[in-house]
Amino acid sequence: MLLKLLPAESPRLGALLDILESPRALWTDFGIRSLSTSDLFYDRPNAVGDAPYWRGPIWINLNYLILEALQHYSQVSTVHGARAGHLHDRLRDNLLRTILGEHQTTG
Repeated sequence: MLLKLLPAESPRLGALLDILESPRALWTDFGIRSLSTSDLFYDRPNAVGDAPYWRGPIWINLNYLILEALQHYSQVSTVHGARAGHLHDRLRDNLLRTILGEHQTTG
């Protein structure tokens, strides 16, 4: 989906949107998590003293790809387009609020 290779009318697209939108899986008020909260490796360190990169927190580069894909599918899918567009707008707002909030906090 992130590379926009999934056919626009694929039933898998709807299932992926379900996962993206689920707060128990990937959705947060800050952006999309890099790993589902139900995954065994969620928020576990990579090694002793090494933060859990790519294991839970949001990553802007991943969220950028998701935004691009959601915008794409909102324009080309008749079945999932409206939902993809709605998720795009919500995710964009969450990311902007997160980035601007961090900028205001840390400068």
